[in-house]
Amino acid sequence: MALRISIYLAGLRNSPIPRAHLREAVRFVLQQEGVSTATVRIVLADDQTIQELNRQYLQHDYPTDVLTFVLAPTPLEAEIYIGVQQAQRQAEEYSVPLAEELIRLSIHGTLHALGYDDQTASQRQRMEAQQERYLRAFFNEALPKSIPERPPSKSSAAPS
Repeated sequence: MALRISIYLAGLRNSPIPRAHLREAVRFVLQQEGVSTATVRIVLADDQTIQELNRQYLQHDYPTDVLTFVLAPTPLEAEIYIGVQQAQRQAEEYSVPLAEELIRLSIHGTLHALGYDDQTASQRQRMEAQQERYLRAFFNEALPKSIPERPPSKSSAAPS
């Protein structure tokens, strides 16, 4: 078995970026992490869909940017839900293209599937640093342009 990565839409009529970019970003991270066998489904979801999942599984009643569900650890089988409307809001907030933010979130979700966590400040810092390294490497190696580093998310700031 190889790396099987598929893209689905939930509550959306079409994909806001070429699906191949998301597939290749996930494939890139899996390969960098030494994973040769995996099934990953990426679901691009609207606010309503991702809010319902967030409420049902995490008891958070608001739309979020990404949710990852590991269905089997070995070989890896995971579903990554990306909130496209939330991604759009974040892209505007950070002044980055929507495509970049969606790729960032697909990388973030993949890292969660691989066991990375962001519950504590130190975990979040480590995970975001790895996410941004993979994002820059992906854009430099797989796409013909480099991108600026996004500032840390508000939630990653150390408590005052």
